[in-house]
Amino acid sequence: MICEKLDICGGCTYPHDDYPKSLEGKQSYIENLFNQEVEPIIGMDYPYYYRNKVHGAFSYDRKNILMGKFEEGTHNVFEIEDCLIEDIKAQKINKSVKELVKSFRWSIYDEDTKKGLVRSTLVRVGKKSGEILLTIVLSNTKVPSKNNFVKEIIKLHPEIKSVVFNINDRNTSLILGQKEMVSYGSGYIFDNLLGLSF
Repeated sequence: MICEKLDICGGCTYPHDDYPKSLEGKQSYIENLFNQEVEPIIGMDYPYYYRNKVHGAFSYDRKNILMGKFEEGTHNVFEIEDCLIEDIKAQKINKSVKELVKSFRWSIYDEDTKKGLVRSTLVRVGKKSGEILLTIVLSNTKVPSKNNFVKEIIKLHPEIKSVVFNINDRNTSLILGQKEMVSYGSGYIFDNLLGLSF
């Protein structure tokens, strides 16, 4: 599989069509870093759809709301139908959030004018637990029809365990701000790794 946006996306370092070569590059990097040979890197059997933290950036053009990824080295947003490294459930949730943002007529934050409400999303998926946390990053706490929005996203995706509105009211390239409003669930999820739950 080859990504349709590989030439502009800032989210990937190595082309997916040459996974063995990317492992060789990582192996060489680690050996140079430690100045010695190390055990061979164990690669994934299926190196697709593995990323369990998925960021969706919002922007707009003259007619449409855009949600997707940043072009490499910029804050220009492009849309992608199917990201080959991101969890499929997380991608579907992001698409639903985009449609709900449109239907609720929430404004999109503009970095130049510093106006607008919705900045981005962050979806975390517990790989073992299956629990999902949806974080919607906003520019302020004035969220029209917030409870109805949450009801709709839960109706569309009942697998979501928690919805958090994060407030990033600063002029910064950082995704998350310091304030949070937990609107559904506990505000966190659990996952399992090596027999431990965290």
